[in-house]
Amino acid sequence: MWHSFADGVRSRLVLRGDRRHICAMQDPAPARPARATSPFLWIAGICAAVELVFWVLDLLPGGAVSRYWIIEQLGFWPGRLGQWRGGDIRPVTMFATYWVVHAGFLHFLGNMAILAWLERRISRQFRAGAVWEIWAASVLGGAVAYSVLLPSLAPMVGASGGVFGLVGAVVVLSHRDAIARGVRFAAIRTALLCVGLAALSTADYLLRDAILAWQAHLGGFLGGALMAALCKTQGRMR
Repeated sequence: MWHSFADGVRSRLVLRGDRRHICAMQDPAPARPARATSPFLWIAGICAAVELVFWVLDLLPGGAVSRYWIIEQLGFWPGRLGQWRGGDIRPVTMFATYWVVHAGFLHFLGNMAILAWLERRISRQFRAGAVWEIWAASVLGGAVAYSVLLPSLAPMVGASGGVFGLVGAVVVLSHRDAIARGVRFAAIRTALLCVGLAALSTADYLLRDAILAWQAHLGGFLGGALMAALCKTQGRMR
């Protein structure tokens, strides 16, 4: 009697084990979707690739001429807006290409350093698609502001407009977080933060002997802040 009871228990355990084994074979756990590459890595990688091309050209005879030719093709030249010729698409494409080119290695390094600092604050709040939307609005806003506010034919290059747009997105996130936490005078706090950023930008402009494209910074900041305000976040700011 004891043997029959024990055999029955064993058979039930075996059946249950087989069922688990069969279920595991028939219903494997769904694979996790691969994470998309961070937009920040794409932005930094594109700028680094162009800067590497410049570095190689500088080692070759006539490299300076080649660098100027690339800037001429990809940079933002306001004068092209009034001299549109048939077949020349640069008056359109320059709105989207000027940010990949930098005036020099230090210009590139400075923008990438700020980009790295912003990445931790933005990636936690916005999905990759939203980050690209903010970047596109910032780059476009920087180009439009530069063409409207600067009555000059001087070209503009660099990712500063996009970077300042991400700064604008951080300001929007900070304002949302302050409201969610019930901080008193959140609007005044945000306004003072904007004034402080404007003061820093002005000091930077004066220290660089007025060669800074503050128009692109302003337009990029406004474009990025506006787009960030329209995008949904996916968590609280840390």
